[in-house]
Amino acid sequence: MTIQSPENPVIQLLENMLEALSTSPDSINNERRRRRFLLNWLDSARQMSEFRGMPEEFTALRKLLATNTDIPVENTLKSLLESGHNAALYDLYRFRAALATCRSLGWQIGTCAWNDQLLSETLSRAQTGKRHILQLNSTGDTFSTTGRMIRPVAFSLIHPATINTSEVEEI
Repeated sequence: MTIQSPENPVIQLLENMLEALSTSPDSINNERRRRRFLLNWLDSARQMSEFRGMPEEFTALRKLLATNTDIPVENTLKSLLESGHNAALYDLYRFRAALATCRSLGWQIGTCAWNDQLLSETLSRAQTGKRHILQLNSTGDTFSTTGRMIRPVAFSLIHPATINTSEVEEI
């Protein structure tokens, strides 16, 4: 059985790991065997469509299973799952997760602190040959200290320039 948590695939992965552990054969009865079982389970889970595109998460979980062997892996997974559920409640967490996704897709992230610098920032970033997301207001002005969004975040999406520098100077 696969537990569905479409809003966060990491939470879904952790839930499925705990489920796999709880339904494992009786021969998986010590910590070393539990960890080996989960490492093997991760190999098969990596092939599942809902977990594709998560190489960093799989690497981190493999590293976790290889270390801290004095702490029961089930307790660690439960703690991670609880933290994941709690973090998902905060707007700032979701905002940072979205930016991390954009960064992993090749976007460069930046902030333009002053409105009067917007044009020069945009033009200079367009000349780099990379895609940029330019945040137009500060995170501190947009989110409360508890992580709740209090104002919308404004962005400018900048694609690489397709005109040469002399044409930009004429504009």
